[in-house]
Amino acid sequence: MAPEDAQNLQSDWHRPVPKSISPKYMAEALCGALEIDEFNNLVREQRSEIFKDALNKDAVRVLLDLPKLEQIVDGPGNAISQADIYTNAHMIRLVDIHHRSGKTPSAVAADNIAKGATLRFRNIEQYDPLLIEFAKYVSAAYAATTEINVYLTPPGHAGFPPHFDNKDVFIVQVAGSKLWSLYPSYTNRVPLPDPETPWDPDTYQPIGKGLQHQLKAGDVLYIPRGEMHSALCTQEESLHLTISLKSISIADLLLKEIKRIARTDLALRQRAPWSLDDSAEDHARLAQVLHSQLISIADQLEPALSLDTGRTQATYVDGRDDQTVLQTTITALKEMQTRKL
Repeated sequence: MAPEDAQNLQSDWHRPVPKSISPKYMAEALCGALEIDEFNNLVREQRSEIFKDALNKDAVRVLLDLPKLEQIVDGPGNAISQADIYTNAHMIRLVDIHHRSGKTPSAVAADNIAKGATLRFRNIEQYDPLLIEFAKYVSAAYAATTEINVYLTPPGHAGFPPHFDNKDVFIVQVAGSKLWSLYPSYTNRVPLPDPETPWDPDTYQPIGKGLQHQLKAGDVLYIPRGEMHSALCTQEESLHLTISLKSISIADLLLKEIKRIARTDLALRQRAPWSLDDSAEDHARLAQVLHSQLISIADQLEPALSLDTGRTQATYVDGRDDQTVLQTTITALKEMQTRKL
C-alpha cells in the first residue's frame, strides 16, 4: 500500500471498512460457508472439520500479527503473566525466565523460540480492543464462553504432544502453516469430556498415525472437545489462535435449574435423609425421595430463566454501537499499515 493510501485510511472516516475484516463477520465466518445453525446441527460436537480460506489474509492480519503480539507481550497490565514457554516437554512461565535478564519479555521469548520452544499467550483478548470485540461476537454467535490463546512455533518443531481439550476449539492459522494430526481413536477414549476430566498421557494414548491436515493463513480447523490432536510446524514459523468455546451442557443447565427452583421449593432445601451406617433399604428409600423430587422439578422447569445471563451477554454484543466497532477496526488497520510503512 502506498503512503498516501495509508494516510487516506487514517483520515477518512466515511470510507467503508471491508465486510471481511469486521469482528462480527470474522466471528460468523469461522465455520466457513456453513450457516451457524448448519454448523451446530451437522458438525459441532460430532466431528472435526477444516474450513479452507474461511478468513482472508487481510482479516487474520488485522486480528493479529507478530509486531502486534510483540507489543502485547511487552505491554502494560502485567501481560507477561499470560505468557508461557513450552520447551523440552515442560511449560515454563515467561516471567520466571525474564526476571533479571536485562531484556524485554519479547526478546527473551524470541531467544527461546530460536532454540525450538513454543510461545503460548493465554487470554490475549484481554489485552487488545479488537480481539475483545471479536471474542464477544464469537461468544454471541456460538452461545458459548470464549477465550483466545496464541501459539507461536518455530519452523520444523512440534507443539504439544497428542492430547485432547475439555473445550471445543477453533484453530485459526494467522501466519505460516502447521500440520495437524487428528486421532479418531485413542485408548480409553472420552467423548465430550466435562471440564473436570483430568488429562493423563499414560491413560490416553493415540492409536495409529492419525489424519493429517495442513493449515495455511486464513484456514480454520474446528476440533470438538475430547478429540485427540497434535501439531507440527512446517518449514516456516507458525502463528495461530486457539479460540475455545465453553458451551453450557444439558447437565449444566439442569444444575442451574435445580438451584433456581430450590430458592422457592422448601423440599429441595431440606437435609437429604441419610447416615453413614445406612442399609441398602435406606439407600433405596433415598432413591425414591430423589425420584419424587425429580418429578416435581420437571414440572417447574423454565430453562429460559437460567439462560438469562447468556442472553444478556449476547444482547450486549449485538447492541453495540456500530460506530464504536467501526472505530476499533479502523484503529487496528491504521496500526497495521503504520508498521508496514
